[in-house]
Amino acid sequence: MPSNTRGIAERLLIAAIVLAALPLNALFGLLTTYVLAVLALLAAALLLWNRLPWRAGTDTKILLAVFVTLGVLFALTAQKPTDTLSVVNFAAFVAYAPLGALLWRGAAPENARRVAMLALVGAALPALIATIQAIGLGQERAIGLASDPIRFADNAVICGFLALLGCLDARDRWRWVYLAGPVFALVVILFTGTRIAMVAFPIVGAVALLTAVPARARLPLLALLVVVVVATGFAVMNSGHARFVSLIETVNQLAAGIPVTDNSVRIRIELYDGAWRAFLQSPLIGHGWRHMMPSVIALIPEADRAYVSGLPHLHNDVLNFMVFGGLVGLALYVTLLALPLVLALRSPADSQKRQRVMGVIVLVASYISMGLTDTMLSFELHTMLYVALTAILLRFCRDGEAAA
Repeated sequence: MPSNTRGIAERLLIAAIVLAALPLNALFGLLTTYVLAVLALLAAALLLWNRLPWRAGTDTKILLAVFVTLGVLFALTAQKPTDTLSVVNFAAFVAYAPLGALLWRGAAPENARRVAMLALVGAALPALIATIQAIGLGQERAIGLASDPIRFADNAVICGFLALLGCLDARDRWRWVYLAGPVFALVVILFTGTRIAMVAFPIVGAVALLTAVPARARLPLLALLVVVVVATGFAVMNSGHARFVSLIETVNQLAAGIPVTDNSVRIRIELYDGAWRAFLQSPLIGHGWRHMMPSVIALIPEADRAYVSGLPHLHNDVLNFMVFGGLVGLALYVTLLALPLVLALRSPADSQKRQRVMGVIVLVASYISMGLTDTMLSFELHTMLYVALTAILLRFCRDGEAAA
């Protein structure tokens, strides 16, 4: 392929990857997984066709090792040969290799600012869609396009707080505009009625503010965050929004040590208790992905088994990894979350290092907080987004190839 044509193809494919992972995931919804998978295949084909270096750094090697280890775990716990195929659910870790290699070739000094702008659009677009669905169409819960309320809100939270990367650029006199990112995310949360994202919002917000703003501004902004959260809580209570009212009542019941009346939360507690006992049955290598839910369902009260029989996961990332992979699975989960943090902190001290570090902190905080009551790193969409966003932050947000 001629060098000029190759350069154009590279730039277009890099742009497609960044756009798909940030603003356009609001339009693609659950299909984002497959869009990014196709783009990863195209990236691999482009790299191979033009005999370009893959730059398989520590990040690529560790993610490939995680994928292989998961395959071994599933093989060891398989009751039939096809059980090992469950590792395909984690194929996104393999996709990091071509995505990271290509994004590295697009590294440039202004990329962090571009990512912040696209993340802001990635929060504004779902806020617009949610407003139209809730107010214009009268839907009880906004669900986004080709998505569901939970994933729609989760992605808005991630994009909303990644937009704060733009606040770190002191040269930009409009940098405070990026503070609108979390506001857009909050709009999506309220119109989707998603309690998981509502719980995560103040956690990620506190982490982002502590990371993004100068020390002198942290206390005032944290105080503002507390005011916003409290005011939102009172507004929700007075609005009679059933899902959020139930969340606040559940928090009060748990604090008081009295039985929880919300059936969804009560079932989760039963599920978590069963998951812990299932982990103790096979603490080293777990039960495997295919046998994770059956092993837990057998240990919860019979009256609740029918309710959870159709659930594909345990609504908790840590327990998912512990039950399907034992202590080895837990180690893999910790590795996945620690990897971008360690690599960002150890990355070259170029003009975008602060944005890189803040970006991965926001990303990891989002996945930890939202993974407390749902699944993130074992759900195909969020696994693929984690891989793509990690590649964008670590490989793309650099001053150049030499800094990679």
